[in-house]
Amino acid sequence: VLLDARSGTIRRRVSLAGPARHLGLAGAFTLLVPEAPVDRLLELPLTGRHDRSRSIPVASLPHDAAAVDGRIFVADEFGRAVSVISHGREIRRIGGFTQPGGMAAVGNDVAVVDVGADVVTLIDARTLRVLGRTPAGTGISHVVAGLAGRFYVADTRGGALLSFTVRPHLRLLSRVSAPGRP
Repeated sequence: VLLDARSGTIRRRVSLAGPARHLGLAGAFTLLVPEAPVDRLLELPLTGRHDRSRSIPVASLPHDAAAVDGRIFVADEFGRAVSVISHGREIRRIGGFTQPGGMAAVGNDVAVVDVGADVVTLIDARTLRVLGRTPAGTGISHVVAGLAGRFYVADTRGGALLSFTVRPHLRLLSRVSAPGRP
């Protein structure tokens, strides 16, 4: 259900193939919805009631999506890869993951949380090169972007919030205790 933020009224209802685990934005006007049960990414325009959505095939069990520089990156949790989408189709699949989960746009890069390996990976969104990988906690789960090349990762089993920077290279900045499985 898409709601008008000012009035709270329902603007649009869209049927999904199953529960959405994460939602993302591509710019200000497109919602990204990984449809895990059918291995597809739904691009849903937010501008009008009758704008058509687009459903794009990706690898196995899409978990999260992030948009950077006109491309969409999809964490394919059981596909052990990140699908790269451009102009409505997959143009590349980046492997080397155990179980990619959460992801976030960090400047011109994409941070990917590999929940199966407790590793954070940074991908250059333009060249699609892996810029770095670093161990992260003992049970990482989610990631959000911050300012100035920083991002934050929840270490759920480790009871902490981890802070990373991408400048001058990917590295852990700090670990703050957060008891209670954040």
